[in-house]
Amino acid sequence: FFEGKELVPLSSNFIDNQPLLYPNPAKDQINLMRDRPSLFPLFDLHGKNIEVNFNQVPIGISIDISNLVPGFYLLRDEHTKEIYKFYKQ
Repeated sequence: FFEGKELVPLSSNFIDNQPLLYPNPAKDQINLMRDRPSLFPLFDLHGKNIEVNFNQVPIGISIDISNLVPGFYLLRDEHTKEIYKFYKQ
């Protein structure tokens, strides 16, 4: 089925063996390592945009997810269009 096809991941989840999004799974907060500013809309798996609080930190952004219900969520980097998946406990 995949013979002769190049498989491209949705996103690379590591830079120099360091996770870009951590912790995963998470309870109250996730951190996203970025070397440049960008917008990161958050979506549930149904495609609904979720409002959350973002805080700039020296290595990227910190996102308060304490009010989210448990489940999988997606962050999209508006600059690169990369998608990051995480699980809220």
